[in-house]
Amino acid sequence: MRNVYIQKTIRINLSADDWSLYGVDDDPKRDIAAYKMNNKIEAVLNEHPTKEQATIAIAAILSEYSDFGAYDSEGVQVAGQLIDEFFN
Repeated sequence: MRNVYIQKTIRINLSADDWSLYGVDDDPKRDIAAYKMNNKIEAVLNEHPTKEQATIAIAAILSEYSDFGAYDSEGVQVAGQLIDEFFN
């Protein structure tokens, strides 16, 4: 269909527990890591790259927070769900 534009945005507010980050539950570093991950992943997705570009960029973000376990299977699964929801 011509002359139709659909604009999609995402807001992410996942907790450290949602991401299954390592550490003691009341450790503020976990919460800070989750907050930063949310913001970075949100920015990647809202730039509207292709699904493949987003997947690569988000994998780099998860790797950046691997000390908290973000790049473990749980974090990768959460990120995959976000990507699938956004691009479907």
